[in-house]
Amino acid sequence: MDRLKEKKLFLFDMDGTLVDSMGHWKHLEYEFLEAKGVTDIDEVLKDIQHMTIPAAMEYFIDRFHFEGTVESLTDELNAMMAAHY
Repeated sequence: MDRLKEKKLFLFDMDGTLVDSMGHWKHLEYEFLEAKGVTDIDEVLKDIQHMTIPAAMEYFIDRFHFEGTVESLTDELNAMMAAHY
């Protein structure tokens, strides 16, 4: 226990341990696309299922002409996720 008193910082990854966010991540793309007015969401989710988030954002910009950059749309998606925590 004395070793713990010497430490100045502890890093703890609680996601997956205390909080299970997988359900939210799985629904997040649907929520994001719905908020953007996309109607054929199930089809789009099939198209992006193996993409990284930046690749999916690029796809959305190309297909739906979303305004913003890959970075700004990713920030928007992350803000939506943060609301679930």
